[in-house]
Amino acid sequence: MTSAMAVLGLFVFGIQTLPYQSLDRTTNWRYPTNSRIGRRPSVQFLGAGEDILNIAGSLRPEITGGQLSLAMIRYMAEGGKAWPFIQGNGISLGMYVIEEVTERGTEFYPNGKPRAIDFSIKLKRADDSLPEVLGVYTPELLAML
Repeated sequence: MTSAMAVLGLFVFGIQTLPYQSLDRTTNWRYPTNSRIGRRPSVQFLGAGEDILNIAGSLRPEITGGQLSLAMIRYMAEGGKAWPFIQGNGISLGMYVIEEVTERGTEFYPNGKPRAIDFSIKLKRADDSLPEVLGVYTPELLAML
């Protein structure tokens, strides 16, 4: 039995598909400012901003996944849907759309097939909150139902 590094929708990241070597997450919050005479600008919190995941790695198609695995990710992206991203430890990070896939082949066989493929996948968070994804209800939310 093999373990999953992560899951995006029905796609499993692992040794036989896309074993990534790095996963970077950037989250920001929105704070616009308003200029004031003789004082520092005032700052107002508007809420969550973007939440971006960048997944990168190197493939050796003889050992790991290859272009077929990247083709599956591209196919998912072309559907324009958001997919749940769940880490191998079971923690859900939310719903993400696939915004960009980059691959670079090197060390080619005579037939043009690469022996090594460097890849990166950019995911952008598409849901409002993790409780919505998990179906967790707060007392305030239950009162509104």
